[in-house]
Amino acid sequence: MKKKILLTGIVMIVLCTLGFLAGFLVAKNTPQEGTKEAEVHLEAEEDLNIEEAVQTEIEADSKEETEEIAVNCQTTWEEFASGLPVCALDGATYAFTMEENGNGYVTAGLKGVSGCFHSMAVDLDWDGMEEILTFWLKENVESGNDIFVQIYECGENGFVLADEVALLEGVLGNFCDSGAIRFLLKDKTYICVDSHLNSYLAADGMAIDMRMYRYTGRKLEEYISESLLGSDFYETGIYHEETNRKLEALGMFKTAENIRLRDNFSFFAGDEGLEALAKIDVKNSYIFSDEPMEQEAPTATCHWILAGDEDFILPQSASEYITEQELDALNDKQLRLARNEIYARYGWHFEDKELQTYFEGKPWYISGGPYSVEEEQLSEVEIANRELIRKMEGK
Repeated sequence: MKKKILLTGIVMIVLCTLGFLAGFLVAKNTPQEGTKEAEVHLEAEEDLNIEEAVQTEIEADSKEETEEIAVNCQTTWEEFASGLPVCALDGATYAFTMEENGNGYVTAGLKGVSGCFHSMAVDLDWDGMEEILTFWLKENVESGNDIFVQIYECGENGFVLADEVALLEGVLGNFCDSGAIRFLLKDKTYICVDSHLNSYLAADGMAIDMRMYRYTGRKLEEYISESLLGSDFYETGIYHEETNRKLEALGMFKTAENIRLRDNFSFFAGDEGLEALAKIDVKNSYIFSDEPMEQEAPTATCHWILAGDEDFILPQSASEYITEQELDALNDKQLRLARNEIYARYGWHFEDKELQTYFEGKPWYISGGPYSVEEEQLSEVEIANRELIRKMEGK
């Protein structure tokens, strides 16, 4: 008992001593009132308080300014879009004439329709404020036209041009008499464009382009760029593994697979997060006419197809299992179209003219050429959905 009392006393003495030392050190290091050190210390505290107050005021002003700019841009967005020079693309035509030597047809391409053909508000850099994404057609002095993308940021006095990049060059000119150009967004971040443009009149070949850009908040950075020119692309996809790797890094496995297995350099319409915005579809009057070529001057006509709410009959049939209940409301014609949607996403070219015409009218569709879609390329979900639709047809 005595030992316990003694031990407790020692502990208390130690604690008191430590407390005394701590108080002494604090007092020693605290400038005494009226001394020079105290005045310097007080001035430093006042300066710190002023800096904190200024910083708080700056942050408040910045927040207020940002909100004011956002409101200003929001209220002027429709006015801004309506003030852009319009590209009269839909229905525009350009004619082909026979060369003097009779060796083939030539054209100056599409002329006189330069301007903006699509615009939308989207927060591309995820900073909480929407940018204005615009697509432009500009005449190319040498041949055809160039397609540009422009990004506008919200500034103090409205929208200002942040960056501009040429997506495609020399299109809708002497090398193009039919085909399609698609504009898409991936995860509302990556700007995508792919084009399959044919030349049946001036030559026998195809120009294929595939582009992907990301807006960083300051500029557009290229992520993917592929260009092919020729008439036979068999087994070329396996030599583009860097592109396939980048696509897979974004979760675009079907697009990469389409390139690798089918040499189809286009974005797969069923990849998650991929949204079709619009499409330029070009029709050749000779190809789509029963009249002999000699009886008329061939023309190419552009059709502008904008994305809508009814572009798919079954939007999720590439990624989710569908049920009989979902199909009960569809008639036989719709069921047939829904079943073929599964193949159309791959760019399947249909021999049936009715099916081909129907899918060419969709902004998400682009023909991938003659290469078939093998059974092993379809996922379990796609196969199950196809078989269920087939079962429901004719019921």
